Amino acid sequence: MSHPHTPRHQWTAPASERQLLSILLSQGPLAAIEYMNHWTPHRITAVFRLQDGFFVPIHLFDKQGALQTHDVGPVRFLGSFGELAMVHGSFITTDSSRDPRAAESTCRKLFRSYVGVPLLTNDRQTFGSICHADFEPRPAPDSAQLNFFRSAAQSIAGILEAKREPQS
Repeated sequence: MSHPHTPRHQWTAPASERQLLSILLSQGPLAAIEYMNHWTPHRITAVFRLQDGFFVPIHLFDKQGALQTHDVGPVRFLGSFGELAMVHGSFITTDSSRDPRAAESTCRKLFRSYVGVPLLTNDRQTFGSICHADFEPRPAPDSAQLNFFRSAAQSIAGILEAKREPQS
């Protein structure tokens, strides 16, 4: 799947849920997060599975093509942006260096902007997170964009749960 990967500095209209589901079912989670990334100003979109106190990356898309899933090591759950997303249902920061909620986070020095939501099983158990992240400040999504992201997260979670995908 290919899109022009020109840098975006604003969110665009929410992507089509029908198109996302079609991509997810026919091409898999990595193609789906690439599709999702096209609509965000964030450089990176990633899926993490919670395992033994760490977020383990299982899928990662980088607009610049510089980072791949295997380039990112496990992230300690405690103190991560993912923990904040799981505890609060979502975590959004446009600039973590200025956000007091991120003051103690281990991720603050790495990512300046972050939009994350938990991945939930069908019985509402949290097993990971999905996020958009960037090394630069980026704007927050509006409510329609965030609702699309939450819905997309649940579609991806359903596929991952059904496949019981091993960590790569």
